[in-house]
This record gives sequence, C-alpha cells and structure tokens, in this order.
Amino acid sequence: MGPLHPGRVPHRRLPLRPHRPHPSVLANYADRLQKKWVDAFHAKDTAGFNLYSTRFITLIEDIDRLLATRRDFLLGPWIASARNWGITPAEKDAYERNARDLITLWGDANSPLHEYANRQWSGLLDDFYKVRWQKFFTLLHQSLRQDKPPTSINSKRRSAHGNGIGSTNTDPTRQPLPVTAGKWPCSFIKNIVNP
Repeated sequence: MGPLHPGRVPHRRLPLRPHRPHPSVLANYADRLQKKWVDAFHAKDTAGFNLYSTRFITLIEDIDRLLATRRDFLLGPWIASARNWGITPAEKDAYERNARDLITLWGDANSPLHEYANRQWSGLLDDFYKVRWQKFFTLLHQSLRQDKPPTSINSKRRSAHGNGIGSTNTDPTRQPLPVTAGKWPCSFIKNIVNP
C-alpha cells in the first residue's frame, strides 16, 4: 500500500451504536458552567449567577441519574461491602462511617485531606455534593444581595459529612438511553449549543 494522498482520508465504516453520553463529558461541561457562574458572581450579575448556578445544580442531577444506570458507579455497593465486614450492628455502622469518611472528608473536620479519595458515584453526587453546592450558592447569592464578601463555609464542613446520606441502591436503575433521551435534549444539549 502506497503513501496516502495529501488531503485524502481513507474511508472506514464504523459500526453504528446508540449514543451513550459518558459521565466525563458531562463533568467537562461542568467546568464551562463553573466559569460562567464565577464570572457572573465577580461581575455582580445576579441574574447570570442564578442562571448558571441553577444549570450547574441541574447538571449534577443529570450526572447522578446517568451514573445510576451502571453498578460500577453506585455508592450502594461500596457501603454494602463495608457493612459486610462488621458482625454486630455497631461494627457495621462503624465500617459504614469509615467507608463514607474515605470518600468524603477523609478524616475529621480539621483534616487538610478532605475529599482526598472522592468519587463520582450516584448517591454521592445528588445527596452529598449537590447539597454542598446548593449551600455554597446560597452563601454566594446572599453575598450578592447584601453586597458583602461571602463568609467562610469551611467551619460547616463536618455538618455536611456523608453519614447517613446517599442512595444505598446496589442495582442500576435502567439503561442509559431512556435516561438520557428524555432529559438531555432540553437541559444538556441546548445548554452546550447556547451556554
């Protein structure tokens, strides 16, 4: 076979597969949204901040829903596995608490290594990270409304700990295509085209 002609690309037929959005694509889109709400906050653009922070929260919900379709991305198996190591209810609770610590705070409230081993798992995103982002956005919104710098949120880190929150489902919800087909043409695709 001779060298390829400049400007000519060999044609190769690829098998057609249904479109399955990958969680990392959505997470990459979160970076774009984050820049938008940060810019709006610094510009004291309350309407823009509300728009992009709301889209950011919606995106967390979308990612969580997509992750829930794969057992590999569920919080439940992690928690169930930890609890299986315990014999008594107290031991089971201690193992669960430690398992949650590892993927959330990684120690006590003063540990500099918080979220050292964080995961993007269904159950964590919607019930843990989304709640923290909502609290943060509320703080920033109050700052915009009062025209004052935001107060620190670090002192409340322990109260946002992962104990007892997060779905413990061990089975995926459904196939990705039905989950994505009805939701993303509105909240995801439209926002990528016109962020």
